[in-house]
Amino acid sequence: MLIAISTSTPVSSVALLHDDMRAHAVLRRPHAHAEFLAPAIEFLMAQAGCEPGRLAGVAVDIGPGLFTGLRVGIATAKGLALVAGAAMATFTSLDLMAFGARHVSRLICPIVDARRSEVFWALYRSTPGGVAQLSAPRVSAPDAVVAELLAQPEEVLLLGDGVREHADAFTDIEHAVEAGPELSYPSAETVLELAARRFAQEEFSRPRDVHPLYLRRSDAEINWGGRRQRTGRR
Repeated sequence: MLIAISTSTPVSSVALLHDDMRAHAVLRRPHAHAEFLAPAIEFLMAQAGCEPGRLAGVAVDIGPGLFTGLRVGIATAKGLALVAGAAMATFTSLDLMAFGARHVSRLICPIVDARRSEVFWALYRSTPGGVAQLSAPRVSAPDAVVAELLAQPEEVLLLGDGVREHADAFTDIEHAVEAGPELSYPSAETVLELAARRFAQEEFSRPRDVHPLYLRRSDAEINWGGRRQRTGRR
C-alpha cells in the first residue's frame, strides 16, 4: 500500500494505492492543509480497509511552494513512514507539474506563485515516458523569467498559478502558450504514479533525509529579520 501527499500549493491532495485499488481526495482552499490532510488520509484508508502499519511506502511533494503547506505535508508523510517503518520517495512540485504536460513537443515551464512578487520555476523537455529537467528550480521576479524565456528560440508551454497571477508579464512571450487549469497545480495522483515506479526500482529515501525545498526564507523569517534590523538588535 502506498500513500502520496501534495500540499505545496493552495490545492491539497492525497492519493492511495492498495493492490489494484486507487483512491484520491482533493481540496482547493488556501490555508486548509492541516485540517484537510489527516482526515483525508484516515478516510481513504478506512475505505480501503487498511491500517497505517501496513503502509509499504509514503511519497510526498517537497516544494517549492507554500511554507505552511510544505511543513504540514512533509511532517505528516514522515510520521506515517516512521509509524509503518515504510520507505519514502520525494518529488518537487515543479517536476510533478511538468510530468503532467509530458506529451507536448514544446519546452515545459511550470511557474508557481511564490508571493512577494516572485515565482518558483524551472524548464523541462519531454522525454520517452517522462520529462528531463533543463534548469534547476529557482525563485525569480516574473520579469526575469520572461527575459530568459524570450531568449529561448523554442516554443514554450507555460503552466501554473504563477502564470495567471502575473499574467501581464507573461503575455509578452509570443512563442509561449498557457496550459489549461487542469495543469495548474501538482497532484498527489502524479506523486503516486511516479512513486510506484521509484519503489518498483527500489529507490528509497529515509525519513530523516526528507526536507522541504524552500529556495528562500519564509515570510516570518524575512519580517523578523527586518524588525531586528530596525530596532538595532543582533
